[in-house]
Amino acid sequence: GLDQVDSLDMDPSEPVAIDTSCSDAQCTQQRGVIRSVFRHFGVTFDEDKHECLNQGINCNEDDVVTHIWLVNCTATGKNIPKDLGSLPSLVGLFLGSNDLVGGIPTELASMRKLKMLWLEDNNLSGTIPTVITNLRGLVELNLNGNKLTGTVPTQFDKLRKLRSLNLGKNSLTGPIPTLSSELKVSVPSDSDCSSFPLSPFNIQPFQNLKAKIIQLRNQNEV
Repeated sequence: GLDQVDSLDMDPSEPVAIDTSCSDAQCTQQRGVIRSVFRHFGVTFDEDKHECLNQGINCNEDDVVTHIWLVNCTATGKNIPKDLGSLPSLVGLFLGSNDLVGGIPTELASMRKLKMLWLEDNNLSGTIPTVITNLRGLVELNLNGNKLTGTVPTQFDKLRKLRSLNLGKNSLTGPIPTLSSELKVSVPSDSDCSSFPLSPFNIQPFQNLKAKIIQLRNQNEV
């Protein structure tokens, strides 16, 4: 018990710096990218906090950003920031329901660790970039509810880990690439910038399942 304690040191200790595996340059770049992305989407970035402590950001144990959740932020007329491609450790990117315009940046293909890319319910136009198929670890791709045109890249058959592919409500044409047998995956739509998930989606249940294109249509749907 406390009666057995000889003495207590009540003097405050010096603050201990948080150890991080990223170099100064990498950490500075990461913070700059997250700050820029938040401002682009009109979301408050707290300069007094580490970027990992800002709402909508998940990091690993080394304080490296792995997931970004900016859903339903009312970023009408904005595009997808190209500098997101400067986050090589990103595993999940969720930018749904923002009324984003423009094309899908080819720079996203630089995020080689990306497993989940959700860009649903925006106004993205143009074709699906073929370089997206360089993301060989991709497990979930949700492009539902945009204005995408052209064909589905035949290289999608290279995405061997893909378990969920949602291309519905676009204006895509042509054949569907050869993919594995079907699995229906629901797509939540009730998140917003004030209600982020507490942790990343658990993709483990999908590991032994096969992919499906959900509601692929050649014409826009209501």
